Amino acid sequence: MTISSDFAPYLFRWSLMPDVGPIVEARVAAARRLLEQGQDAPKQVAARCGFADADTLRRAFMRHVGVPPAEYRKRFASPALSAD
Repeated sequence: MTISSDFAPYLFRWSLMPDVGPIVEARVAAARRLLEQGQDAPKQVAARCGFADADTLRRAFMRHVGVPPAEYRKRFASPALSAD
């Protein structure tokens, strides 16, 4: 198998990258709990769970859960929070 000189540096960098999948999954799980149990704004949830900002949280949430955080909160918020 031959690797092009253009692809070799990319392959090398990629091989050194850590597997962040479990970290993102843990952050999304924490965000799910906060969305179910609290009324924090998405920006606050993102910060508390280690995401750079609310948009990064939304993209990760869509990828792992399949719905945006706001929709998830509507569907799964604790009944005590939904009574407002």
